[in-house]
Amino acid sequence: MRQLAHSVKAVLQGGVKPPRKATKLAQPQALSPARVTRPPRAIWLVSLATVAGLMLVACAGLGSLLWRILPSGPTERTKKEPAESTGKKTPGGSDTGVPIDLMAIKPARIFTGHGAPVVAVAFTENDQHILSIGSDMTLIEWNRTDGKEVRKLNLAKDLLLTEPVTRLMKAGFVAISRDGSIALMTISPPDKYKEPREIELEMERQRGCWAVDLKRAKRLARVPRSLCLSPAGDRVFSRDVWEGKISLWDTHKGTEIRWTEFRRDSGDIRKAAYGPDGRHVIGVYGKGEVLLWDTTTGEKRYPENMRGMDSIAFSLDSGQVIGVSSDNTVRVLAAALGTQEVYYKGDPEIVRGNIAYFDGQRVLSWKEPPGYGSALAPKLDDIKLRLWDAKDCRRLALFVGHTAWIATVTVSRDGRHILSGGHDRMVLLWNMPKL
Repeated sequence: MRQLAHSVKAVLQGGVKPPRKATKLAQPQALSPARVTRPPRAIWLVSLATVAGLMLVACAGLGSLLWRILPSGPTERTKKEPAESTGKKTPGGSDTGVPIDLMAIKPARIFTGHGAPVVAVAFTENDQHILSIGSDMTLIEWNRTDGKEVRKLNLAKDLLLTEPVTRLMKAGFVAISRDGSIALMTISPPDKYKEPREIELEMERQRGCWAVDLKRAKRLARVPRSLCLSPAGDRVFSRDVWEGKISLWDTHKGTEIRWTEFRRDSGDIRKAAYGPDGRHVIGVYGKGEVLLWDTTTGEKRYPENMRGMDSIAFSLDSGQVIGVSSDNTVRVLAAALGTQEVYYKGDPEIVRGNIAYFDGQRVLSWKEPPGYGSALAPKLDDIKLRLWDAKDCRRLALFVGHTAWIATVTVSRDGRHILSGGHDRMVLLWNMPKL
């Protein structure tokens, strides 16, 4: 007690401070295994599922790549990528043709230079030059022998349209005559646009189907929306559903030459072809009826044995018509007499598609995209030209070279060369194989 009183007195007098008790630092305590927090089991399951999904996507992408690269069958040779340089010649046979036992025929020459899908191709009158038109309305003329570019022309800017609507309009239907002299182009405004009133009126004034002289680089006349163009390019075959008539128009004057009644109850004409003789026209109605029209005499026939055709074409001499129906039935018709000569059912992988060439024995066909502007990736067999026998539906050859959907195919007048263009922005020249 005396010591305590002495200490209190010293503190009060400002003397020695009372000693403090030493505080003992707390030592970190090790966590027991039971106290460690672990993520819930659901998080582990979600992580495993995510990793498994990524692995499946990677495997699917690798499988799709291998499926496109490797050949689709034991009879086909491995596809090789086409050359990228403009007009580069590739080994594909001589000008006289290649043996037919080569199942995969490569292009003789590849032309690159378009900035948009190629929608129309043609040979010139002497077959020495090649013409191609892209969806951006750019025309390129090539030399068939050395592959060099002869001229390049923007049809919209230089011939068809005027400012300020040149950049707004787009091309629809495009066709070139068989001799490469006349081209048809359907010009229309975009689907959605918002422009001043004066520009809208100008677009409406310049829209329509226009004929263009490719030799003289001159705009000719406006004609109704056409279905096909004559081999010489001087006439177009069109139909008017509202007025109920089908007619021929002069591309140079823009006047109607001949017309006949249109069958309204048969639906619209969805496909048509002009004979190489420039005289006969054949059209397929929506309900399957086939019209064979002699444009010189005006005679019309509706062959009953050709009903239901999906694709049709004339032979080189215009003496026969070949058609393929939706049930893969192939029919050959004598155009002059209207009598049926051949009737058989073929393999859809061979006979289905647009017919580009028929010489009375061999048929050249190709598949078109399932819809305009389709984003569906084509299969390997969808981007090949097919040559098959019209008598026994036997496949003779495949033309391998395109990497995207094929949009247009034509054959030279002598039948020795094939020209094709597609969504891969390339123009391919092939040699027709021998029998």
